Amino acid sequence: MICTHKKAETRGIAGSKRLALPDGLRCAGQSICTLRAIPMQGSLRRVRWAVLSAATLLILIVMALATTLLYRDHAEALERARTLVTRVAQNSEADINRNLVSVDMMLAELSIWITQERTETPPPSRGVQTLGVEKNLSRLVRAALQQNLMLRDIAVIASDGSALIGARPSTQRLGLPMPAGFLDAVLQQPYAGLMVSAPTLNPLNSERVLYLARSQRLPDGMVVAVVAELQLSLLSALLNPEDDSQRLTVTLEKESGQLLVSYPMVDVAP
Repeated sequence: MICTHKKAETRGIAGSKRLALPDGLRCAGQSICTLRAIPMQGSLRRVRWAVLSAATLLILIVMALATTLLYRDHAEALERARTLVTRVAQNSEADINRNLVSVDMMLAELSIWITQERTETPPPSRGVQTLGVEKNLSRLVRAALQQNLMLRDIAVIASDGSALIGARPSTQRLGLPMPAGFLDAVLQQPYAGLMVSAPTLNPLNSERVLYLARSQRLPDGMVVAVVAELQLSLLSALLNPEDDSQRLTVTLEKESGQLLVSYPMVDVAP
């Protein structure tokens, strides 16, 4: 049987839309055909949320991995930098201490020689400034200067600032241009020890220098200072970290924080 040609409507079901059959549609049998519409909105929403959740999880995983890698690289860089700084500081400290100790020992030996010359000089010619003693001490001072290439000059300075003995002729005439107050601090030491001056500019040669000095009391009670002039450029070379990046700066400072010398060199002269 062919059902009569007519326009039919679908029977409504829960969650379904009522759909109208187009004209001309013929159905087998006598009953009216029923079409059901599948609800798609809820399914699409669930698919959308699933995709967003997966994408969010993937992004979080990538961010976590990136953060872990960055943290590890940062930690490794810090460890490499810490190792480099420690190595450079230890090497520089060893070089500086070795050279300063050698200068201190040389000044101490000179102090002993001065005392011996003073003691062995018979009266009435006894005195540091007598011609024979001056020649002997000048020869000793020049020999000591030649043994240390970092030193530019060595002198024995009296309390009035005059040079009793100098390794260079100009030093005996003009003395050493030490920073103000340094000579008094050396002569007023309760016990002999190495003292280091602030960086200063030597007006005679326009070089930046440090002065290292020890006090020495002579048998007649006179207190003198045995002083060595050290070139800052040579001292700075001992701080060279030999770092290919050239981004590392090494400094030598006093306990008070006063900068003595650095590598690369900076102008620390007053």
